[in-house]
Formats: sequence, structure tokens, C-alpha cells
Amino acid sequence: MNKRILAAALALTMSTCICGCSESEKTTADRSVSPKETVSGEKGNDIDDVVTDDETTDTETTAEESAVTDEETVADPNAEQEDGIHILKCSQRFAALDDKNGFYFEVELSPTEADSGINVALYDDKGEKVADMLDDGSGKPDKTAGDNIYSCFFKPKSKKAATYDLTAKIGAIETETVRVRLYDELDNDDFDKLRKVTDDFMKIDAKYRDNTGIIPDDKKEAALKEASALAQKMFDNGEVIELSIDQNHGIITIWLDSYLPYIYNIDTLE
Repeated sequence: MNKRILAAALALTMSTCICGCSESEKTTADRSVSPKETVSGEKGNDIDDVVTDDETTDTETTAEESAVTDEETVADPNAEQEDGIHILKCSQRFAALDDKNGFYFEVELSPTEADSGINVALYDDKGEKVADMLDDGSGKPDKTAGDNIYSCFFKPKSKKAATYDLTAKIGAIETETVRVRLYDELDNDDFDKLRKVTDDFMKIDAKYRDNTGIIPDDKKEAALKEASALAQKMFDNGEVIELSIDQNHGIITIWLDSYLPYIYNIDTLE
């Protein structure tokens, strides 16, 4: 099977068409992005173009000061939130380096916020803006003008596999983080790493399964504890870039730096 097709198939099983994502245990790889890239792919203004306080009179305000006023009066982060708004959604969790479209993001505002003309933008984990989010119905990428859903594309410039943690800012409000990742062409080394990870977990698994291939209930907690410790060690050593441990269902999911996943389930021998 073509390695790229396999990677794409793995990706499709772990993502939805539009998904809001958040992670409780995670790390990141290289995150180099252009802080001045806008939704149209053009460059933002250089800092030399910004009007400073020294260039205004006491009765004048800069664009930055006006924006701060809007943020404080229209989007109070402590205000009661409406259901369904301020949830950052993404089209997919990860994409190939040569993906021409990148990632599609959208977030819904309240009618009051949308009518105010407040600024909405996508930011990386360093606090740098990577794209403006618009509700203009231009199709690049916003679909419908005036529906209070603000959209943007994010096309990373990285030439190698990289992970990005992104948030949308609506005035003073910041959404939950969404994680996306670029992956590169899979090679034999990537599959060798996956086989090694599988072997390491199976060594632990074999200690607890009986002759029928089942881990008895009285041994499941110990099995999960040892397997979780292995996953955490791999995470700490940088062997895996993300991990998720579901204590209730006895499932451990890890992602290698190639973004190949491995899932360990104490109820199923894989």
C-alpha cells in the first residue's frame, strides 16, 4: 500500500469534517509560522507602519487604542457566554506538507459582537497573529456573509513535520486551543519506530494476559498503570509527540513524530 495513502487513511479515522479539538496531555514539535501571514496569503503591515502614541495628540487615538476600547466594551472574557459561540473549529487535525489548502478554521460570534466590528484573528502559541478571520462571504474561505461565523485558512510554511497550537481571539476573549499538525512522507524508519513501540507495549501486555488472551479484572489496573508509565516515559523522552490516557476504558493512544498513531487497549490484544 502506498505510504501516503496509509497515512491519509490513518488521518481520516482520527478526525471529523469539522472538529473542535483540545488536548489535556500534549507537547509540540517545530512551530515556525509566519506571524504576518493573513487570510489572503498577503503580508501584514510592518511595525514601521503602526502609529505610536508619540505621534498623536491628547484628543486623538490610535487604531490600537480604539481596538482595545472595543475589546473591553464588547467582548468581556468574564461575561456570560452563549452556547455554541467562541468555539474554534478546524477542518482536519493534520495534513501533508504538500497540502495546498492547509487548515480551515471558523468561530461563531454573538450578533452583538459581530455588529460591533470587533477584530477576530487566529493566533499561534507564541501570541503572534497568523491569519485574520472574516465574515465577508468571499469564499476565501468564508462561505456566507453576515452569519456571524468568521473563517480563515492557515497554511503553515514549515518544510518539515510540525505541530501548531492555535487559538482565536475575539477582542479580549480567547478560545480553547486547537492543535493541528503537518506530517511529511513516511519512510521505513517511521514504520520501524512504530514496530518498536508496538513491541514495547506487547512486552508489558504479555505479563498480564492469561492463556485465553484476556487480562483478568484484578490485573487490569496494574497493566494500565505500567503501560501508562511507558507512554509517559516515551512522551518525556520525545519519542512520541502526543499521548492520551483513558483510565476509564483502559485505552492509551500515542502519536509518533511521523504522526503515525498507536493505540493500546487492555481489553483487546492488537
